[in-house]
Amino acid sequence: MRTIISFVIKELKQLRRDKRLLPLLVVAPILQLLVLGYAATFDIRNIELAVCDLDRSSSSRSLIEKFTGSSYFIPAYYIDSPDKIDPLFKSQKIKSAIVIPYGFEKNLYARKTSVIQFLTDGTEGTSGNVSLMYARAIINRYTGSLNSQQVLNIPEIRYELRIWHNQDLKSSNFMVPAIFAILLSIIAMLIPSMALVKEKETGTIEQLFVTPVKPYQIILGKMTTFMMIAIADVIIVTLIAVFWFDVPFRGSIPDFFIAIFLFLFSTLGIATFFSSVTNSQQQAMMSVMFLFFLPSMLLSGFIFPVENIPYSIRWFSYILPLTYFIEILRSLFLRGNTISELYLQYTMLAIIGVSIFTFSLLKFKKNIN
Repeated sequence: MRTIISFVIKELKQLRRDKRLLPLLVVAPILQLLVLGYAATFDIRNIELAVCDLDRSSSSRSLIEKFTGSSYFIPAYYIDSPDKIDPLFKSQKIKSAIVIPYGFEKNLYARKTSVIQFLTDGTEGTSGNVSLMYARAIINRYTGSLNSQQVLNIPEIRYELRIWHNQDLKSSNFMVPAIFAILLSIIAMLIPSMALVKEKETGTIEQLFVTPVKPYQIILGKMTTFMMIAIADVIIVTLIAVFWFDVPFRGSIPDFFIAIFLFLFSTLGIATFFSSVTNSQQQAMMSVMFLFFLPSMLLSGFIFPVENIPYSIRWFSYILPLTYFIEILRSLFLRGNTISELYLQYTMLAIIGVSIFTFSLLKFKKNIN
């Protein structure tokens, strides 16, 4: 028993001396619990709504007020033609749209079935389903209020629900591109960081440093190898997504690979950084997983929409390369967007990638000097 106690005391002393591992074991779980406790929610508010009121009557305005007066929808655009809805969806300026046709009020007072149209973006399966649920509830309450007034005594308002870009609301269409991004992160971030640290553990990295080869050449050589492996994996995973899971690919192949290269700059840069500040494979793995990979997976829109995250911590989502990469992949696969329509996401991914890779390279060079 005394031996066990002595061993425990020795391990605690050794842990206290480890300035890198101790914060990971104590501070990181607390921060993740606080952040993810707010982010991991399926409640959706402030859904951007495009309103197309062709009837322009008091009844149509009353129905629109039911939507815009709730906490679920906000009127992002008022348009005068249904033809303007698709560009708004493709540019990601709206998540839903409502179209009230001519004769809506006339049919109500004639006690005929009235028809409206509600559209939602099926690219984001979770928010799309929730939007439909909210729309049904609002329309049913509106119909009930008319009947309770005993003015019209109509049986119902018939509404058409249409889903764009992911008509069947298949979760695989929504999740597979995001899983694609997660797998690429593991391949190009976790594994390279551990491989570089292994060089330090075995002492072979010091042998490379005494050669005429410069440090940045060593890193670029190793990163190029991992990039080639990642590209091969990208091709395989894309084929599986399209031909096995039947996920449509509506985008451009060149735009797709440009996004891949920009994202790899970020992930390989992160791998270089963590390998330069850790001394063992265990430290590298825990650093990548707890400090970057897990927050990225839950705060990037992989599971929960970024719009659900409180403003106080949403800023962290906007500095994660995975946030923009997932958005680009879903848009390329399901919407068929072009790089001109996703210029903001591509630009941010390029800025983050080049910044991280440059900083990590300088950090690695400083540590070996």
